[in-house]
Amino acid sequence: MMIAIDRRWEARPVELSGASAEDRRLLSHARVALQNSGYPSLGRLDCQVRQGIVSIDGVLPSFYLKQVAQEVLSRLAGVLGIRNLVAVEWPESTAARAWPQAVFKA
Repeated sequence: MMIAIDRRWEARPVELSGASAEDRRLLSHARVALQNSGYPSLGRLDCQVRQGIVSIDGVLPSFYLKQVAQEVLSRLAGVLGIRNLVAVEWPESTAARAWPQAVFKA
């Protein structure tokens, strides 16, 4: 039996060892900005901050949303750079419509 647990609304732990107060503040602001972006999938991305560089990781269904996530973070005060590690994986139904099979007549 497999049980799926939806953890997207749980508070994510902040790595306190070695993180500056500014990095902790920026991490908090980055998470809130992604959650309040108007795109629910952005709120499920993982964030880390180190020396003002925000790293985001996770999976999104489009390159558009990947870019939106980056733009949302770039507007935050204190962001010195963004490391966008987000993977794009189209849902099966979308992939089939986006890449139609060529039809050949025999």
